[in-house]
Amino acid sequence: MMGLHTITMVKPLDEGRVQLGFDGDTTFWIVDLSPMLAMGGVFEPLRDPFRFAAVEIADEGHTLVWHAPSGIEDDDVDLSAEALYLSATGSTFIPSATAE
Repeated sequence: MMGLHTITMVKPLDEGRVQLGFDGDTTFWIVDLSPMLAMGGVFEPLRDPFRFAAVEIADEGHTLVWHAPSGIEDDDVDLSAEALYLSATGSTFIPSATAE
């Protein structure tokens, strides 16, 4: 059985996209989160480019997190590495170690 994926690199891009590296590989993937952001709700604050750009790797690489300005952890937005990896495998592939 394969272990959980680990996010090793995140770079916020424009238009609700993030560039991700997984599992220490030199392959980078671009994941388009704009459909999720368009749903609003908990994702509404991430439509702000400055808020979106504040993404961090958390939980030892098992999640991406955007901290709530309130400082209340329950208000944070997080996405699992597994869900992002599944999204990445159908996203734009950058076949080199050169990040965008």
